[in-house]
Amino acid sequence: MKTVTSKKYGLFARALTLVIAFVLLLSAAGCYKYNGPDYESDASDFKNLSYTRPKYDRFNELHEFVLEKSGSFFEALSLRNAFLEMYDIYVDVMAMSGLVSLYNYLDMTNEYYADEAFTIAAKSVDIHDKLWEACDALVHGAGGWILRNVYGLNSILESFGGDYSTKDENAKQIDGLKIEEERLLYEYQNLLTLEYGVDGSKYDFLYEIPDKAKNIVDNGDGTSTWIITEEEAYTLYEEGYISLETFAAMLQDINSQKVDEIGRCYLELVKTRNSIAELAEPGSNYYEYAYKNSFHRDFTPEDLKSLRELVKSSLFSIAVEAVGQVNAEDIAKANSEYAADFYNGIIDNAKPIFEDISGELAETLDTMVKTNYYDIEYLPEKMDMGFTSYLPVYDKSFLYIQPSETPTDTDVSTFFHEFGHYFHQAIAPEAAYNNDIDSSEVLSQAMELIVSKYYGRIYPQASVAGAEYNYLIVKLLENVLASFLIDEFEERVYSEVPETPEAVTEILMKLHSEYGYYDGMVDATYWVNTHHLFLYPGYYISYAVSAIAAANIYFSDEPFEAFLAFCDATRDCEGILSASEAAGINDPLDKDNFEAIRDKLIDSMVRQS
Repeated sequence: MKTVTSKKYGLFARALTLVIAFVLLLSAAGCYKYNGPDYESDASDFKNLSYTRPKYDRFNELHEFVLEKSGSFFEALSLRNAFLEMYDIYVDVMAMSGLVSLYNYLDMTNEYYADEAFTIAAKSVDIHDKLWEACDALVHGAGGWILRNVYGLNSILESFGGDYSTKDENAKQIDGLKIEEERLLYEYQNLLTLEYGVDGSKYDFLYEIPDKAKNIVDNGDGTSTWIITEEEAYTLYEEGYISLETFAAMLQDINSQKVDEIGRCYLELVKTRNSIAELAEPGSNYYEYAYKNSFHRDFTPEDLKSLRELVKSSLFSIAVEAVGQVNAEDIAKANSEYAADFYNGIIDNAKPIFEDISGELAETLDTMVKTNYYDIEYLPEKMDMGFTSYLPVYDKSFLYIQPSETPTDTDVSTFFHEFGHYFHQAIAPEAAYNNDIDSSEVLSQAMELIVSKYYGRIYPQASVAGAEYNYLIVKLLENVLASFLIDEFEERVYSEVPETPEAVTEILMKLHSEYGYYDGMVDATYWVNTHHLFLYPGYYISYAVSAIAAANIYFSDEPFEAFLAFCDATRDCEGILSASEAAGINDPLDKDNFEAIRDKLIDSMVRQS
């Protein structure tokens, strides 16, 4: 009797437990709150942000718990809470990843940020997969129906790409290769921090430098070396101690050392990335793979071929002729008298220009300054780059420039270029998620062109302003030329896979000849200083197609209205071609359009003797 009663009570208790558990699940579904950092509040000012290492160990503990208990209905509530805590940590990883990368660029000498940036990049793949695997285990476990239909885990699962169980061995190998790619990028970053220099005693100087001004290093064997870095070589040239030929020879020597050190890392990256492409899409190399999978372009390498041939056969000679309209003395005057003053007060100096173009631009500038989401001052420890970076989770963009120690006209142009990116991301934040790099570059270059109408405020002397406008047009034409050249360079590197860094340089030398450059005109070791080749393979063509689209906007009847229309189109268009069509501007890959826009650019130049 006692046994029977106990049994009945046990069955009743179990049934009651199921009901209570179900009610708890239902009631909890609508009241769960994110328990991580208050990103929205913190993000009101960049100075409020701080990096904290994500809870990797806790994430792994939760992952093990979910996999172990996923078959138990009675653990449904605990499983649900464990998964959501995992998701909190995943969100934190995304937030901290963008932040620590930025901190790393802001101070390349800080080893802690360098190590953390590498660690979080390497762990991101593993954390994404483990969260996906945990979600998959839950929705197919004993409490799967409730977790799928009450808590919406099915939608999370679908956002990861479906069942984790469908992830085959190829995909898992790709994950391992991506971690190796991050390791190589970390090695590349460390190689950049090395001090490359030449022995000054090997070169001819126009007049003697006092020994006290020389950085003489004791080699410990009775000899000493006078080390000259790239920046010091530039200073020596600027101050007249060395000729242009000697300066070029020094840079070539320094670049040759970089090719030896950094070039080997590049070739390892090429091989690793090609392995990723082969596993993901057999028969392809990473150049082809990146077009579709990294940048989600609405055009293919094949679509570029006819325009590439036109650029290759004609643009160099046209650009050379255009260079003749750039008065070198006026450009030198722009840098010696105007550029540094304008750049050093560029926030205040740019605002009235923006106000004349559009109140929206001025308001966005004010917001950027008020919230401190920018860093445009020269500091020796900063990474030598200019970019606008979107910080995920914080849902903010950051404008970054490392100008010259004495700012130049290039730094002034870079500010307006990067502000084009910043403004775009501010008014069309959806575009930050679609990774449409080509359209993004349209808006940065279009901003430069639109601002050029106000060059008289930056360079008050008319001839200087005219020279700077001409220089902008020349840079745009050269940008198209160089971008097609670099794109073809990447195509050849990833298809031929050279064995040595010297062979990589040889490919670039051959391409210079094919594109019309004279023998000895360019030191083809410059590829080792081109960060995009290492960080964003396949990116460079964006500068060419976007420059053409930017010129289409500039020559519209209402340039800023066309600019805004293109901004709006990037919210949901698939790429630069569809965005151009939606904004009512011509196809940037059309040969006839390119020839027409090229001629308009040439005709718009201020004629100078």
